[in-house]
Amino acid sequence: MAENGERAFLRLDSDWTPMADGRGVLTLKLSNSSALSFFADFRLAFTSLFPLLSDGQLRGARLVERISNYHVIAPPKGFVLAPSGSWSVSAELRHSLQHYLPR
Repeated sequence: MAENGERAFLRLDSDWTPMADGRGVLTLKLSNSSALSFFADFRLAFTSLFPLLSDGQLRGARLVERISNYHVIAPPKGFVLAPSGSWSVSAELRHSLQHYLPR
C-alpha cells in the first residue's frame, strides 16, 4: 500500500532482441499503473542467466550491486517513476539467450 492509501501496481516486462553476431540486448521495463503513486530512490533486484559485468553494459540504469548472477540496479539519480509512467533499462549481453523463442 502506498503512502497515499492507494494500492500500487507495478509491472515488470522483459524482452530479448538478438543481434546478427550472436549477442543481444535484454530490455526491462518497469511500469507504474497506479493513478496516484510516485516512486523515487528505488532499486530493482533480479537474477539473470548471464552476469552484467559493468555499468557500461547498462542504458537507463546504474549497477548498485552484483553477486554472481544476482543484480541490483537503480534508475539515474533524480528519476521519479510517475503514475502511468515507465522506466526502461537495456543491457547488451555478449551471449545469446537460447530460452527466448523468436517471434
